[in-house]
Amino acid sequence: CGGILTAPPGGTVTSPNYPDDYGNDVTCEWTITVAEGMVVLLTFDSFHLEHGFDFLIVYDGDSDSAFEFLR
Repeated sequence: CGGILTAPPGGTVTSPNYPDDYGNDVTCEWTITVAEGMVVLLTFDSFHLEHGFDFLIVYDGDSDSAFEFLR
């Protein structure tokens, strides 16, 4: 579970497993890449977390020092 997702210009990236659930105790790490000079806009149409177990961390750039934590 995880990998590199390359977004086409003006395109959409969706979870490869959507709409199916991921298994228990799975760590999924995705890297979204775009062309140089482009930006990523994250919009969640459907997002379900299991309280107390699941979370989302969003990093800005290749450094893990700047992130948003969603639980």
